[in-house]
Amino acid sequence: MTRQQILDEVRKLPRDERFDVAMDVWSLVDAEAVPLSPQFQEELDRRLADDEADDSPAEDWQVVRGRLLKGD
Repeated sequence: MTRQQILDEVRKLPRDERFDVAMDVWSLVDAEAVPLSPQFQEELDRRLADDEADDSPAEDWQVVRGRLLKGD
């Protein structure tokens, strides 16, 4: 199956399933292989530090995902 055929099939799926496929594909990407600009790496480091300094509970992924899929 070609890349285009795969994309054509994915486009036929309901929106929530397309989202799941996108997340599955993204999980296959080796984070070390993704080149980041120094500015982007600094921003990621800053956000990680902010998150680690904040002891409030994080939102459950399923709740966030549900809001995203509903367009909230």
